[in-house]
Amino acid sequence: MVILLFISSIWAVSFGLVKYNLTTLDSSFVAFARLFFATLTLLPFLKFRYLNKALIFRLLCLGAVQYGVMYLLVIKSYQYLAAYQVALFTAFTPIYVVLTDNIYKKKLELRNILASVVAIAGASVLYLQHGGFDNNLLIGFLLVQTADICFASGQIYYKHTEIKEDISSYALVFLGGMIISALFAIPNIPSNILEIITIKQWFILALLGTISSGFGNYMWNVQIKKVPVGIAAVMNNAKLPLGILASLTIYGETTDLVRLLISFSLLYIAISMIKK
Repeated sequence: MVILLFISSIWAVSFGLVKYNLTTLDSSFVAFARLFFATLTLLPFLKFRYLNKALIFRLLCLGAVQYGVMYLLVIKSYQYLAAYQVALFTAFTPIYVVLTDNIYKKKLELRNILASVVAIAGASVLYLQHGGFDNNLLIGFLLVQTADICFASGQIYYKHTEIKEDISSYALVFLGGMIISALFAIPNIPSNILEIITIKQWFILALLGTISSGFGNYMWNVQIKKVPVGIAAVMNNAKLPLGILASLTIYGETTDLVRLLISFSLLYIAISMIKK
């Protein structure tokens, strides 16, 4: 669980890097670039001696769904939602993790479901605001929920997939995601792309791709195999209060400290429920 918390901290810091440095770039290109660098990061470890054609195909499909489709849907949702709404709607990931696992096991685990609901409440208290309901909100909500389901189902699929050496094959997972994102990014790449992107932006893309997307996503799925499903589900929301904390300490933003404290408290309660 400590490693999952560490990865969540990395993801929390990456929110600000994207917000303050990459918003001028095409969002589908940013997704493609991150998966491109993630693939390069683990490519040196790729070994085919432990793989057969069926497993290679399954890993490519896993990456296409968990990373490729997920990134594209989340990015699309920003056309309909404010940033805080996207963050709020990703808070439903824990329940999708638990339900997907329950479907796989053909068994209903009520404690995990209840803990996931508490984790959702802990994340929601940070972002929930009053406002009117319109079609854009509905479309954005459905996009984010579909992305959440892709990310959650990918975690559970990998958790129950037997692989002799995780690191020797995970480049294929990122490759699957990169291929899907490339189909949408390449048509939108301008001919003068090298002139548009600054050296600083290339550095941040490489940093996010290698550490946040590459190292982070790989270690996340590997660690998911080692912890109970309930812990895996709840920890999916750790990045939200940690993201607010990073915004306060690193980027100088302001927030409601009472809400932040409540969020961390509910997350702790959710984890404690699983450990009992």
